[in-house]
Amino acid sequence: MPNPITSLSHVDKIHPRWRPLLDQLTAAAQAYFGPELKAVYLLGSIGRGQEHIGSSDLDLELVISHKASEADKNWAEKLAEQTLAAWPDLLKIDLDLLFAEVLRAPESQRLRFIFASDGLKLWGEDCLPESENWIPGPELAYLLNHHFRWARAETLKMLKASGEVAEYTHWISKQALRLGLGLAMCQQPVYTRTVAEMPGLIARVLPELAELMHSILAMYQAPTTQRETALAFVQSLEPLYLLAEARWPAAQET
Repeated sequence: MPNPITSLSHVDKIHPRWRPLLDQLTAAAQAYFGPELKAVYLLGSIGRGQEHIGSSDLDLELVISHKASEADKNWAEKLAEQTLAAWPDLLKIDLDLLFAEVLRAPESQRLRFIFASDGLKLWGEDCLPESENWIPGPELAYLLNHHFRWARAETLKMLKASGEVAEYTHWISKQALRLGLGLAMCQQPVYTRTVAEMPGLIARVLPELAELMHSILAMYQAPTTQRETALAFVQSLEPLYLLAEARWPAAQET
């Protein structure tokens, strides 16, 4: 049986340039929420030491003991916007407010997998059950990708309506790479959180997707700012979606 998936993130992998920013945001959350703040988790490439200057996000999950109010959300959004202005090396700063009960809920398996496989607790209490193990295979692949129809539809909608073309192109590129990895995982127990490794792993199992996966990686690393180019790119993903439709015909829309 394949080994369980564990997180590659570690505090020692965080580049020193980000530490003042992480300390600043954690302190701001502590000051705003007080004892209602249960934990601060870092997700993504910065925790793995694999970020790309200018094209990586900073994703902080603030786990709180109540459902976030509109005032809470406005505070987080304003802080993220103000902070990003001083950190042009980042594509985006996300300060997500997560109700602790939601993270622990039975239906939040996908969310807990993301925390367990790509998360690093920076401060606070452990919020993940020790009893859950994550094994590469068809069941995990479906858990991670059953929303692929929603992701495609949401991206097309936002590309047509929003001015944040690069942001949404970057996001759908990551989703497409993960979808390809999920399809490969259904046949062989392959897995990686390192985006640059995904095309090679996928091509080894599904060689017919090799060229497409490398083009997706290129768009992920340097997302276009041109709306028409982005829309054409999303349409070019059709072979991937057709394979997913065949594999998971009953997949959920959201």
